[in-house]
Amino acid sequence: MLAAEPPFDLATYYPIFIYLVVILGFVVTSMIAAHWIGPRRNTAVKLMPYESGMDPIGDARQRFDPAAVRELTAGRGADVFFELVGTTETMTAGVRCLAKGGTFVATGYTDQPLNVHPIEFILSETSLVSTVAATRQDLEDALRMAASGAMTVPIAGRYPLDGVQGALDALRKRAVLGRQILDLG
Repeated sequence: MLAAEPPFDLATYYPIFIYLVVILGFVVTSMIAAHWIGPRRNTAVKLMPYESGMDPIGDARQRFDPAAVRELTAGRGADVFFELVGTTETMTAGVRCLAKGGTFVATGYTDQPLNVHPIEFILSETSLVSTVAATRQDLEDALRMAASGAMTVPIAGRYPLDGVQGALDALRKRAVLGRQILDLG
């Protein structure tokens, strides 16, 4: 004699359905709460740009636009760009938002390339500096040391304004170790 198969009973699956509804409700509620609360929370990290006197440009939901920096600086660009993200896109944008003579500071590790032609550095006379790691305290210490005179930049030469060609010749010969000063008076 064969045993008869029991009839399908949807009620046996109710606990699983209830469990799925509860989990889905938790996920949706968490996402909504994070979306509403997250942008409004003031944390030390979010407030850091304001401490330096600058309003942040954009946020993590927007692509970084070098044109926004140029607009904010009346076309001049940034003197220093601290790159902390390490993506090809953000590094390239950082280089392109620099003012003439600006400095791009690459901080940390990245596995992505910086795709910028050297002519972009040459024509704008910008420079690239790198460091393995730095903290906010490191930056504050460096600024404090520079302001107190503990760090000095050697003066390689002084030139009268009509001697600018001599200053440029020294740069081309790579004979400059420090800053060159043009006397305007």
